[in-house]
Amino acid sequence: TSAYATVPCYADVEMSARLGNFGDTRDIVFGGGAARMREAWRYLDAVNFAHRIQCEMIVEAGMLDGICPAPGIVDAFSRIPSKRKILLLNPEIGHGHSPIGRHLGALAAGEEPKNWDEYVGQFK
Repeated sequence: TSAYATVPCYADVEMSARLGNFGDTRDIVFGGGAARMREAWRYLDAVNFAHRIQCEMIVEAGMLDGICPAPGIVDAFSRIPSKRKILLLNPEIGHGHSPIGRHLGALAAGEEPKNWDEYVGQFK
């Protein structure tokens, strides 16, 4: 079993709210939202469940992501106990689909990914 996560939503939700540029998140986490919603977001935070991941894992984040900031994703990733895990930090992308995400999506749809050699060359 293996898993791939691109832009894990609100990993370390309080840090994400402080660092991110998504105003609704700050409002919910720091007082603008209902108290029950705030507590639910803190409970569902990826850092609280990362220690349960046992499978091989690839996690990807964009260093320019202002909605799901990379520091929170790195925090959650560091808590994954799996011996076989990879963190891909892309310094050139923000929030959204990365090149690897587009290629994996194409493969899942049975399509031939475009520019695969060019993408793989970035990691050589």
